[in-house]
Amino acid sequence: MIRLAFAAVVATFAADAAVLFNADGDIKLRNRQSRELRFYGVDPAKGRVVVDFHNRIDYPKAGGWCPCWQIFVNGTPLSSAATRSETRLLNRPYHLNNRWHGKYPADNRSDKWYALYLPDCKEAARHFSPPTQEATHTVLDISDLVQVGETNTVTLRAGGVPGSIYSVNNYTNHKPQVVFSDVRIYSENVPTRLRAAARKAARATLAPPPETRFAVDRDDAGFKVSVNGETVAVKSLFSVPGGLGTSRPTGASPNVVGRVIPNAPHDRSTRPACPPPRPNLTSSLPQP
Repeated sequence: MIRLAFAAVVATFAADAAVLFNADGDIKLRNRQSRELRFYGVDPAKGRVVVDFHNRIDYPKAGGWCPCWQIFVNGTPLSSAATRSETRLLNRPYHLNNRWHGKYPADNRSDKWYALYLPDCKEAARHFSPPTQEATHTVLDISDLVQVGETNTVTLRAGGVPGSIYSVNNYTNHKPQVVFSDVRIYSENVPTRLRAAARKAARATLAPPPETRFAVDRDDAGFKVSVNGETVAVKSLFSVPGGLGTSRPTGASPNVVGRVIPNAPHDRSTRPACPPPRPNLTSSLPQP
């Protein structure tokens, strides 16, 4: 995973916003590649913290779309909805109307986001009704996941761009990759509607179990089992037909017989065999 050094709060994005991170150029990610962005966590109570970028699937002409990228904040995957009642996606509705392919969703209702096949982000506007550049633009409120006074991470990950569509059309000058442009993280002077989730307390770490000392002592009289210095003699009880039972030291030879115990429970394996099946019965009705 490639890491970028995080920027201090020294630049202003607008009159009411302070930049926490600003990527140097485009971020291009092939399938299963990630890029980690680091920034210093400011207090969201003083203004919501936002991640802002454009992205597209690198393709020589405009096409459809594909769920092919993810975004994580401090390891937590994001979707367009922060809660059942609050959205995380700030700059556009969940669906946009594509002129040729119908409704273009933001994500798959989970943590996989859609991107358009485009040669350039500016190409997207004319393919939507009404025309809009927001189809390639993503602005997310991440205030609820920011750890104040600590180094925070935003991770972009690509995966799921089919490579076959490139080879079939012989598009050798373009690679199956997601391109992220104008990536910024900033704090703006707007209150957030998201509440920070309670941080889970660290779980107790269990000590390794003690070593168990185990031994078996066997002789003609039977055998004994020792566990951590405590010894237990093992005895067996076997049932015999007729409601009797016999005890014999476990491990003794087969010709060693112990005492007989009346009315011992039967073991199914020692019960007498079942009686032979009844002969086939013929019908008493007169034969035709």
